[in-house]
Amino acid sequence: MYLTAFSLLILSSAPPTISIEVEGEGYLRFSREGRMIFARKAELTIAHGRLASVLGPPISPSLFVQGTPDQLVVEPDGTVRIGSAERMSVIGRISLVRLQSTSPELDGFLSSPERGVLGMPGQSGMGTFRSPRGPITAQNQTILHTSSNSPATARLTIRSVSEVAGDTFTLGEIAEIEAAEPWMTRLRNVVIGDSPAFGVSRGIDHARIVARLRMAQIPVDGIKIQVPSPAMVRRQGQVIARSELVSFAQEHLAKVFSISDATIDGNLADVFAPLGRTDLRISRVDTSGTRLSVMMEIILNESVYQTRTLRFTLSNQSFAVKNGDPVTIRLISGGVEVKVRGRAKAQGLKGQTIPVTTQDNLVLNGVILEPGVVEVKL
Repeated sequence: MYLTAFSLLILSSAPPTISIEVEGEGYLRFSREGRMIFARKAELTIAHGRLASVLGPPISPSLFVQGTPDQLVVEPDGTVRIGSAERMSVIGRISLVRLQSTSPELDGFLSSPERGVLGMPGQSGMGTFRSPRGPITAQNQTILHTSSNSPATARLTIRSVSEVAGDTFTLGEIAEIEAAEPWMTRLRNVVIGDSPAFGVSRGIDHARIVARLRMAQIPVDGIKIQVPSPAMVRRQGQVIARSELVSFAQEHLAKVFSISDATIDGNLADVFAPLGRTDLRISRVDTSGTRLSVMMEIILNESVYQTRTLRFTLSNQSFAVKNGDPVTIRLISGGVEVKVRGRAKAQGLKGQTIPVTTQDNLVLNGVILEPGVVEVKL
């Protein structure tokens, strides 16, 4: 037999992977960037000498593994065994944690503001492990391919900054890929993770790329992967600047309430939104003393995308009527109008409703028409 470039066999050994999920109240614990994250189910493998999610984060507390075993077994009580068909050994036991509240994280993980209650599978309602794919065991896979149909000569160059459009992003969206078909198409379509929120950048490292390639059952041995530091991914979108929000609110106050001296308070951030048609709309204006709050709706493609509250400080001259001011009360009933004198019991802007008292000490609610004039409809 003659070995040529097209018939040379390459053997590479990928670590075993196994799918497990918790039947009960407990959560799996993982460590990512110095903090705890959680999951009800996970795909586990061996990475960097530890039992870990195929997405990268290791199980916590760590379970260490030497070498690359042929088999990986997780018992219902969390006992982990590794080895070969001839000999298996126990490396430890996976613990669980009970949590009262969680919130979504990237890649399907969960976060929690609490430490939780630790326990072992099978104890105090924590639950036990099961595999959605049958027996909880996995074997090392030997990947057989020819050099002419192998990604071993592929080169992946991750861009320093990438903009992505969807809820998830692929390798083809963040990298320059050099490879022959069919590997070029397979590599482009590998899902790397969830896209970050608008206005937020997400870091990508070498470990994540390798983990995702393995999940896609692509042999990584020999693939040249270049990841700059930092490598960031951000969501395609648009920015509605703080200055645009403030100007729109001030124009509304000037038009509706004849206010020309409203000064913005506090730090107001820009709004990051998906691409699309945007409009601004004022839904409510409240006053308290010389403070004024403007509720603003950001409309995206004719639906409310976000609501912001803008807070302003007013001078006393901004109010059309002040508490205790003498006012003319226009009493209107059935087309008949009568004017009486009275006093304001609160300050207000043009167009706002305030209580007033007549000379007969009758308390009524009316709308400020202009400085010193309040209309009451009976």
